Amino acid sequence: MSIRSSLQYLQLAQRKLNASNLAPREKSFIEPELVVGLETIHDDQGNYPQVLEITRKYLN
Repeated sequence: MSIRSSLQYLQLAQRKLNASNLAPREKSFIEPELVVGLETIHDDQGNYPQVLEITRKYLN
């Protein structure tokens, strides 16, 4: 799977999670895994500003 495909997959997963009817507690277990996946992809590409931006968005 290419980096672009991986990013698209994780972004789709995030949108689906946001639109789901899961309880907040259940979402709280899944969302950090998606964030780590996004950060890992950007980190592997040397895109450190994007990693920081994702972290800021997640923590707010």
